[in-house]
Amino acid sequence: MNNPTISTSTNDLPKLLNILSQLAEDSQETLKHAIEGNEIETRRGVDLIRQGRAALYAVDKESKDAIDGQPPDVKATIQRHLDSINKVGQFVEQWCCRYRGLLTYEQMLQTEEGCNILLDELVPLIWDWRLDILIFPGWADAKLIKAVAKRGQARICIFLFDEEKNKEYPENVFFIEKKDDAYAYFSKGDIHRGARVQYITIKKLGQFDEEAQGKLDREYVEEFHMAFIHRIANINTVKLQGLRLLQQGLGNLTHIADAVPFSKIGKKFEGMPMVIVSPGPSLDKNIHQLHALKGRALIVAPAQSALALTTAGIIPDIIVVADPNAMQYLLKDVPMEKVSAIILAVTCHPKLYEDYAGKIIVFNANLGLDHWISDIFKDTISLPAGGSVSTDALCMGVYLRCSPIVLMGQDLSFSEKQYSSGAVDGQVEIIRDEQKNTLTYRNLTSGLEEILSASGFDSKTLSEPILTLPGFYGGKVNTKSDYAIFHSEFEKIAAAVIDDKVEVKLWNCTEGGAYIEGFDHISLSEAIIRLNSINENNNIEDIIKSILRAKDSAARRAQLKNGLIKIRKDLQKSQVTAQACLRLAQLKPNKTNLDKLSVLENDLKKSIKRATFISLASQEKILNALQLGLEAKTIPESLLASIILYRIVLESATDIIPIVSSTILALESST
Repeated sequence: MNNPTISTSTNDLPKLLNILSQLAEDSQETLKHAIEGNEIETRRGVDLIRQGRAALYAVDKESKDAIDGQPPDVKATIQRHLDSINKVGQFVEQWCCRYRGLLTYEQMLQTEEGCNILLDELVPLIWDWRLDILIFPGWADAKLIKAVAKRGQARICIFLFDEEKNKEYPENVFFIEKKDDAYAYFSKGDIHRGARVQYITIKKLGQFDEEAQGKLDREYVEEFHMAFIHRIANINTVKLQGLRLLQQGLGNLTHIADAVPFSKIGKKFEGMPMVIVSPGPSLDKNIHQLHALKGRALIVAPAQSALALTTAGIIPDIIVVADPNAMQYLLKDVPMEKVSAIILAVTCHPKLYEDYAGKIIVFNANLGLDHWISDIFKDTISLPAGGSVSTDALCMGVYLRCSPIVLMGQDLSFSEKQYSSGAVDGQVEIIRDEQKNTLTYRNLTSGLEEILSASGFDSKTLSEPILTLPGFYGGKVNTKSDYAIFHSEFEKIAAAVIDDKVEVKLWNCTEGGAYIEGFDHISLSEAIIRLNSINENNNIEDIIKSILRAKDSAARRAQLKNGLIKIRKDLQKSQVTAQACLRLAQLKPNKTNLDKLSVLENDLKKSIKRATFISLASQEKILNALQLGLEAKTIPESLLASIILYRIVLESATDIIPIVSSTILALESST
């Protein structure tokens, strides 16, 4: 069906009209098959309606709002589509549960048709068969799993619990034997977009504890959703800051060559207590007690809590910065000349590298985005770092085998305040909307406003749901989404310490906020008593000085130059291949040209994989282009998606090659 002329600058409006047109057509066809009594074609139509509804739901709000500004003929067409869609809506709901109460679960599992009847009711009415995730318990009949896979379900997970793997399951099934396996599932390369997650509750036959099983179901589902949230957070990080992380990483390379890699610390702090001082509001309660541990424990502070510590007369031994944003405002009034070292993520703001040269230790804050940097220097280490600087610090402590590792100010919750009153951002207030159960912020510093803006938020309109976590002293405490993620990460790290039999004790001395499973929850005064047997002076300052001396700038600069020359070669190869693909794609689409293009495009995808920079700089655009290719129904549509991909690669390579060449030139001129 041809759509009327569209007057809009919104790119997705034509797509929206196409979706509505197709959904209306599918709705009419489905109703026709139902009237004819054709069960198979009706089911196929209902599944297409599910897919169409999912596509409609995914169209951005701006495109939907743009409908109001369209000419009358466009609006009339849209209304006709909606009338057709709405007409079949109630029928679909009734059709999907038409056998409810007539057949038992056991009866439906006897045949493939019976399995499909069951699935008609179990699969949500808004559903993307390619992207959305269906989860079944381990006792689900293999015939049911095969039936849903045959209908086009691409992502299927099985919670095994104590069940054995069923060899008859389709190949695309992912088995989750323990809760943490969900994180491995979402680390797969093809899980790159948002999706719905549906757990299909199927009653287990025979004798079993229903209450205990229900609790286990909830735990697994919660962990799966948390792993999903982690994945989406990572996707958003790349989407919003991928290019910035890449540019800052490239800009920092010569400074990184002159710094000390985290791997050089070795075993110098093994067995030494570490105190991680976070900036939560409870820090006001016990910060003064920390004087007793100065010199006896390694005091590590995220930049957010550095001012609170120094104002209280305590100089942290090490400050850690992981965020790529302009975090230097947090250290402006901190006497950094007295701080022994600063650990910086490789993609931190360049000003931090310029200001604190000579006392910098570098690490990967995010292996997925940063590993290419340490790979150049052959010093990549796998810290299972999380989404917050405090979880990064905890991972460092576990890696270094510090013990005990003590948390302070790690509230992971809030009341009226988000930070300690001594922190730079201590003035920030949290305003709760009791009716909506949401929070907003007031009285932000300009530095925090800038960070929020860089992450795509506006404090004036930002509103977050209020969640809960178990409290340090029992009961529940209020929290928000990112804190809930960090809480999950702390518990995962603690569980790994136990599972791997790492001889590291974990103490939470926050004295407020959230309870963190896997930690011993004690007061700081109790921790100090327990640590009384430790020598008064661990020579921490001297140890850090020896670490900072253990660097070889000349060798690291040579490694950097060689690594960048290889990277430039890969980028240039991608550039040339993309240009050749673009030329072919614009020729007449005959078999000879399409065959040549297919070969070249495969070469291009391999080049993109080698040239990490391209995918980092334009991951979201590349994924969108690939998705367009998957959705293409005609050769012209497929070629259009390919042309978009080639242009993205060309733009990225053209932008990045000069930066790489400039760094190589700077290295050559300095030797």
